[in-house]
Amino acid sequence: MEPERQPQIFGRRGCACSSKLSMVRLAMCRSGRYGDARRGFGGRVWLSPGRCGTMTRVGSRIEAVIYDGAGQPAGLPRGQLVVPLPGALTMLPVTEELAAALDQAAVGDERICPQWPLLRQPAAALARQLSAGRRALYIVAETFGGAGTQEAIGWQDGRLLYGPSGTCDIEADLEPGYHLISRCDGAVNAGLRVLGVRAVPGQDEYQAVGLARCRHTEEWVVEVAPPAGPAGLPAG
Repeated sequence: MEPERQPQIFGRRGCACSSKLSMVRLAMCRSGRYGDARRGFGGRVWLSPGRCGTMTRVGSRIEAVIYDGAGQPAGLPRGQLVVPLPGALTMLPVTEELAAALDQAAVGDERICPQWPLLRQPAAALARQLSAGRRALYIVAETFGGAGTQEAIGWQDGRLLYGPSGTCDIEADLEPGYHLISRCDGAVNAGLRVLGVRAVPGQDEYQAVGLARCRHTEEWVVEVAPPAGPAGLPAG
């Protein structure tokens, strides 16, 4: 059997395509094609087109709001599934369906750089709303063939608590205001520390709260969704 051909990874030094990942993502956002590309095929494999015509496999993408505090926060969209996490935290996966249902004119924080490719203002506005009486952290993290980009911002009682912070692993993915830093000290881990997450030896905060269990946002929804009964109805 012929060995599986490894996907091309764009934006890294010595690669076959000179365009960097962040520029590809930004161009796709502006063209309106990014949402479709992120969903990929069957919700399992995410692909991004490069200028040279080949496709890039996206290793992982998580977009979510993580909040603390007991009970259901005010402003939680009706019918949305949430995921309990260690440390009395709860995660709301920000799926494409949820993102599309939000007020697209809503602004979470004007300090989010408009050139950043990951954080979305409508989802940021939702996170700020969920922070009433608690802390809420909005995170987006992507990996492409090992290289990673992270953005995060957090609030407490509607007041900015953390960020906005953007970090990346390789110089080619730097955006205005980003920091080139190791992933263990990236935007998401630093934000989780603000929520009180403490990692144990051999783990970072991302792993400590179980976020490494699923590689894509939609997989979290599948994990917590009730099993389907007859005719696709939830089992009683």
